Amino acid sequence: MKKSLHALTDNEETDKRDSVARILNAAAIAFMENGFAATSIDTVAEVLGSTKGKIYYHYKSKTDLFLAVHRDAMTQYVNAIEKIAAGGGDPVERLRAALRALAMQIMTRLAFSRVAVQGVELHMSRSTTPAQRKTLKSVIAMRDRGEQILIDIVAEGVEKGYFRPCEPRLIVKPMLGAINWMTMWYRPRSDETPETRERLAKEIIDYLVLGIAADKRSDAAKGGASCTSA
Repeated sequence: MKKSLHALTDNEETDKRDSVARILNAAAIAFMENGFAATSIDTVAEVLGSTKGKIYYHYKSKTDLFLAVHRDAMTQYVNAIEKIAAGGGDPVERLRAALRALAMQIMTRLAFSRVAVQGVELHMSRSTTPAQRKTLKSVIAMRDRGEQILIDIVAEGVEKGYFRPCEPRLIVKPMLGAINWMTMWYRPRSDETPETRERLAKEIIDYLVLGIAADKRSDAAKGGASCTSA
């Protein structure tokens, strides 16, 4: 088969992905620091250290760029917890692992996570194009998918006696709220290490999971919990 003159080489494909990744990272930082309204493509270009033409090559507008950052954050999170849900372990272990995945993503990709938390609510109230509404729907579907995975894990835990009788959907919403609220108060410290982030995630997850632990399963729900400062 004759190769198209316009086909990208492997190196060009890699360069394109890297370019998009750098743009999204710069955009996430700009939106986090300035908010959506005060951020412009010029602002993102300044963070990127490039011209705005490079950004417009990939994204038609600021809203498209914002939604791309949001979709990137949600995609990474949902992909991670889908693997956890499909893996081994009892419901307690899988719930802890899923909550950890979200907490660690917030701490390691804070700018992306903050955009994800504010994204849907911000743009549901704005005028959007058909293409943007399609992206919004896909992001909302991913968010709902992530929530449903946790609901299913909690429901299984209730059924098998790991968790006390409760309404899984009502339990999962405040769990996610508590983790997502980290985007409001968490700030990386100069002396922070992967170990300190792990301890912080564990403290929060211990608190959330122990809240629904059945008495006879409380030791398992603790996961070796101890109340220490992060």
